Amino acid sequence: MLSAMDIFMLTTSSQGAPRTLMQALFMQKACIATNLGSVRDLFFKDNFLLYGCDENQLKYGLKLLLEHPQILKEFLRAKLA
Repeated sequence: MLSAMDIFMLTTSSQGAPRTLMQALFMQKACIATNLGSVRDLFFKDNFLLYGCDENQLKYGLKLLLEHPQILKEFLRAKLA
């Protein structure tokens, strides 16, 4: 399923070890995730969008990627190469 996606969202309000997020990052997908559990341990500079567990922040991140294709392309660089 991940191979068919351009944007992966992990919108959980409780999270342990986010294996699906790890896989999406490995596949160089554009990712948006909530800042919970071990998710913040995977965050390094700008490898994905990290927001609090707030619906409006998550919507903002998704809107950002959808309205600015150049940002989305940066996350999808391996797919476009």
